[in-house]
Amino acid sequence: MGRKTTTGILGVVAFGMTMAVGPAAHAVGQDTITGFCTVKAIKANNIGPFTGVVSNASTTQDGGTPTGATVSCAVWVNGIVSTPWYQFSGNPTQTGADQTQFDANVGDAIAVCKRVVYDDQLDSGFICTEVQITDTPGGPLLVGKT
Repeated sequence: MGRKTTTGILGVVAFGMTMAVGPAAHAVGQDTITGFCTVKAIKANNIGPFTGVVSNASTTQDGGTPTGATVSCAVWVNGIVSTPWYQFSGNPTQTGADQTQFDANVGDAIAVCKRVVYDDQLDSGFICTEVQITDTPGGPLLVGKT
C-alpha cells in the first residue's frame, strides 16, 4: 500500500482530447476505477519550473467486487513525460500525494496522465486529459485531473 516513484514507462499520448471514459470512472474488461489523478502546480512569479503536487484518490473494482491496483500518474509536456511516474497502490483504495516540478510554458501542450494496472494484470493504457495554464497574480497556475 505504499508509494514509489519510477521513470521507466514510455508511450505515446494524443493531446487535444480527453481519452478517459465517463466523468470519473474508467473500465477495462470487468475492472473499473473511480477517482482521479490530479496535478496542481504554480510557476511562482513566472520564474523557474512549475512546482506543486501530483496526487491520486481512487477505488477499484472487478465486476463489482473490490480489487487492488497500481495507479501511476504523471505530467506530460509537448508529448514528453516531464515528471516521474508517481505510483499509488492499494486494495481497493489507492491514495497519496507527491511533490513534483516540471518545465512548461504558456502555449505548451500539457496533460495529466494515468495508467492503471489491476491485480489481475489488466492494463488501462494511458488515459490523459489536456490541462490549461491560468494566469494568476502569483504566477501561472496549472490545475488538472484525469
